[in-house]
Amino acid sequence: MKKLFPIFIFLMLANLIAAQVIKTVNNTIAGTLSGSLTSTEKTTITDLTVIGTIDARDIQCMRDELTLLANLDLSGVNITAYTGSGTYSSSNLANQLPVMSFYRMTPELKKTTLRSIILPTTITAIGMLSFYGCSSLEKIVCMINTPPTAKDMAFSGISPTIYIPYGKTATYKAVTEWQNFNYIESSGTTDYTDNFSSNNKINIYPNPVKTELKIDFEGGSQFNIQNLSGQIVYTGDLTQSSVIQTSNLSTGVYLIKFKKGKTFEYKKIVKE
Repeated sequence: MKKLFPIFIFLMLANLIAAQVIKTVNNTIAGTLSGSLTSTEKTTITDLTVIGTIDARDIQCMRDELTLLANLDLSGVNITAYTGSGTYSSSNLANQLPVMSFYRMTPELKKTTLRSIILPTTITAIGMLSFYGCSSLEKIVCMINTPPTAKDMAFSGISPTIYIPYGKTATYKAVTEWQNFNYIESSGTTDYTDNFSSNNKINIYPNPVKTELKIDFEGGSQFNIQNLSGQIVYTGDLTQSSVIQTSNLSTGVYLIKFKKGKTFEYKKIVKE
């Protein structure tokens, strides 16, 4: 029995290390992500969803402080311009992933924990060396029709699968920096995250929507609809099927946040 005890302890520790820790942050003020997370969260979070507004300082926090970060959802953020110390000391333009987002030169750090990232829907460019050396990066979700400009060595050393809108493979492959990837075309409602709906599929239609949004879900869930500023404009409960009146929503992009137990998942909708 004594011989088995160290093995038992080892297995417990291994399970703790491998545990998935999910966190959603509404970052209302750019540059404040680091201060909104505890020291424990910074060393345990594996799956992070951020909505609201961020800048290069928040990306630096994700790169340098979130030591186990594996799955990152930035689909609901706006990146604002910032000049100063961030991922790299330079001017960072709005709607652009900053230079060396997930790579640091001195002391060298390559974000080898990162497995997947969902890019902002407003992104226009990916900074130089952004994903350099991110050898575990398997999946990039880029649900915009025009491929963002990819600066020098932005994708150097990686070969992820890229999720893009339906019918846009030729558009992406026509751009040199985006040619050498495997593409999967998606409606934007596909389960490309790894949260609770992997076993309980969510169907949202029509999307884009005008007056009525239908949601089919194989299991109960609380949900709310948020605009890209993080303001909740609708809240409710799901059983297996629900119809939501959307005629009063302003035209634009919204996120539906589903909650089941302690897990969360976001889906994007477009209101016409």
